[in-house]
Amino acid sequence: MRPDASEIRRRHDGSIDTDSYVRRAVEMRNAHIGLVLSTIRLIFVRWYECMAERREIARMSARDIRDLAIPSDIVVDECRRWPWQSMSDGWDALAATRSVLVAAASRKRR
Repeated sequence: MRPDASEIRRRHDGSIDTDSYVRRAVEMRNAHIGLVLSTIRLIFVRWYECMAERREIARMSARDIRDLAIPSDIVVDECRRWPWQSMSDGWDALAATRSVLVAAASRKRR
């Protein structure tokens, strides 16, 4: 990517001041590198969060899983996933049924 023409200084004779051009090009490159690095950092942070959630699920006892009414095959499937894989479809279906139950229970209380 080239620096914008308005950001480049020109000499009295109309030629481009190469120092300002190179300086601006380096600033732009560094900004892009910073953006790429921060994006990579965010990806690794999200992967770490996913793995922490899955470790927590794996540490739950069979009794806790039964109390929460989570099918064991969903737990096993979720714990086997890689950090970059999204949550399994079973979790989404379970969350959808739970949200319907919670909404129904809140309507009954009114």
